[in-house]
Amino acid sequence: MLDADALPQGCVLRTPREGDVFRKFGGGTKKLKAYLVDRKIPARVRAGLPVLACGSEVLAVCGVEIAASVKMTEKTQRVFEITYEEKDHAE
Repeated sequence: MLDADALPQGCVLRTPREGDVFRKFGGGTKKLKAYLVDRKIPARVRAGLPVLACGSEVLAVCGVEIAASVKMTEKTQRVFEITYEEKDHAE
């Protein structure tokens, strides 16, 4: 769940791209690929993870983390919810 009013204009849901950056909750900016490697997410999974991004800034990695800039606070009035279900490819 995200603070809908904190989302910048032009956000899109897409897969990760080269050059994406992520501003971690708690501070600090990191290249998205390095962040996901640190979280021990396998390369085969990383490539297909949906991300909410505005340009090269990733605001949410579905099923993993939300950027500090869009986290809900006590001042949040409108909520944007992303639901992510991982499909079993064996089906």
